[in-house]
Amino acid sequence: MTTPGMDLTELQENWHKFGETDPLWAIVSMPDKEGNKWTLDEFFATGEKEMTTLLAYLESRQLKLPGGHALDFGCGIGRVTQPMCRYFEVCHGVDIAPSMIEMAKKYNRYGDKCRYYLNETDDLRLFSDKSIDFIYCVITFQNIAPRYSEKYIKEFLRILAPQGLLVFQIPSKPQNIRQKIKQILPQSVLKWFYKMKYHGKPVMEIHGIPQENVIQLLNEQRGTILDIREDKRAFNEWSSFQYCVTRK
Repeated sequence: MTTPGMDLTELQENWHKFGETDPLWAIVSMPDKEGNKWTLDEFFATGEKEMTTLLAYLESRQLKLPGGHALDFGCGIGRVTQPMCRYFEVCHGVDIAPSMIEMAKKYNRYGDKCRYYLNETDDLRLFSDKSIDFIYCVITFQNIAPRYSEKYIKEFLRILAPQGLLVFQIPSKPQNIRQKIKQILPQSVLKWFYKMKYHGKPVMEIHGIPQENVIQLLNEQRGTILDIREDKRAFNEWSSFQYCVTRK
């Protein structure tokens, strides 16, 4: 049995608290930046760097950004959404935390070309079938219970346009004993542990889906896997992979 993780209401409350207390560190959790030590310029520079890295990766696979409409899922305050706007007709940023979306709108430099949405459901009904040309999702699924991540991946394939590109990252399996134990503890025990340790402060859960299960899910949803590469965004606690997918 694996721990089910927070439900959507708990997840929203948790990340709303992060957005109110230490939003930049919650998104890019560098140890030396905890306690509101990120400056906005430093923080948004990491988004610029990530976009450069993404473009180089796609070029190495002889792929190009498709243009049109893009979705940054788990956008936070728009760290990656903003630099994405230079490459697409419209960029959509989605997040579950009201505080994050409020800040994203505050720091939007692209007007109506960049649109942020609060999404409180386990689907993407905001978007119609085959309407999004590029979908990007990193350091997001690792904080979401697998039962929701699986639904969102299905939704990605529903809204992805033909010949569109989907790039997402998700941990696969825990690599240390602490994370392995957390995966088998009942949620009630974990909630008690979090209450004792964090005293009502927000909690950063880590979850994953085994690579073989992700591959099976993508195949079932008629996705064509273009590339899978090892990813270090879950640090050393989990093995993690980035998937590059198009639509059949």
